[in-house]
Amino acid sequence: MIAEEADKLIQRYHAYHNALHVEHLRNLKRISNAPPKVVKVPDYWKLDRKFNPFYVKSRRNSIARSITKKLANHSYIPNDPHITEIPKRDGGVRKVSVYQIPDAAV
Repeated sequence: MIAEEADKLIQRYHAYHNALHVEHLRNLKRISNAPPKVVKVPDYWKLDRKFNPFYVKSRRNSIARSITKKLANHSYIPNDPHITEIPKRDGGVRKVSVYQIPDAAV
């Protein structure tokens, strides 16, 4: 499950990166001083490595082993989610909870 969750997020990131690259190539052909390509990563990836799907996928076996042991001991406690605010059209904000990948898989 952890690998599937990480793969889903990796595919989303690759789709973003590929679309950004295609747009950059298009701009290079159309604009003489095309802006540089700036690839961004979500800000919450810096908060904890378990938000980063590339890290989680590379360490999936040890993370799964740790979670399995905690579930067997009834000591598993999910980490607090990162809450991000997205502005709405009407001026308000929508709060979105982003869970660490292992917690989302559990």
